[in-house]
Amino acid sequence: ASNIYAISHDNKGKADNLRSLAGLHLFRGEHTEAASFYTEALQIHTESGDREEGAHAVFGLAEVRRMQGEYGEAKRLYSESLQVYTGIDSRRSRANALFGLADVHLYQGEYSEAETLSLEALGIFTDVGDSEGRGNALWSLGEVHRLRGEYSEATERYSEAFEVCAEIGDREGRASALWGLAQVHAKRGEYDDAIKLSSEAKEIFTDIGDKYWRAEALISLAHFHRIQAHNREAISCYEEALKDLEEIGDSKRAADALKNAAEIRKTLEEGVAGSTETAKVEEAPLLSLG
Repeated sequence: ASNIYAISHDNKGKADNLRSLAGLHLFRGEHTEAASFYTEALQIHTESGDREEGAHAVFGLAEVRRMQGEYGEAKRLYSESLQVYTGIDSRRSRANALFGLADVHLYQGEYSEAETLSLEALGIFTDVGDSEGRGNALWSLGEVHRLRGEYSEATERYSEAFEVCAEIGDREGRASALWGLAQVHAKRGEYDDAIKLSSEAKEIFTDIGDKYWRAEALISLAHFHRIQAHNREAISCYEEALKDLEEIGDSKRAADALKNAAEIRKTLEEGVAGSTETAKVEEAPLLSLG
């Protein structure tokens, strides 16, 4: 489709199309393709001098780098887009950049910074009536509280996020909130509830085709099952997650899932071998009685 715009010399249309394609690839977890399209769109916007549209492309690249775990580069790109959005007074876009920055600080263990940015984003999303953004910011605050061990506050924020997302039909946001609530239950040792909520989240992520978060839910499920010695279920979840992680190019986490599944399988095999040896020892006296 982008070729049509090239032929008609409609550079803005072509760039918009490229960004749409990039967003689709990003949603599918196809980060290399997403980065390529965002970069091409950015070049067009830079040449035309369109600062706002260029900032959108930079923001998209920041999202890609965050998803790839390149947090330093993601922080730089989010900050670059934030500067433009602030300069042109685009409040909703500014809030999105603040939320992205908050996420990066969260992944880097910088919880105070993440909380400050999330609260600022939440205020703007609330003011401009952006319910989806509000749900995202509430989820981010839930993450901050969970990672600081503040489980009551985390539950409150995740529950608020769930309600907001449910009201507007945001299935991805609702599933993310369920995933967060599952983590809190697990921290409290309530593994049956954690498994139930993670399973619900996984089904939603599967339905909407979000492989990144589906893998996240599967890894959580695997971990909860492993703790409860549900070894075969844990192996199955790790192997399902492995497929998704390989498809989206997350080699590090794919290797971790493979390693964990192999460790559990080895434990099971050793258990079977140990049971066989015990049986032999127990049978030996019976065989010598005659």
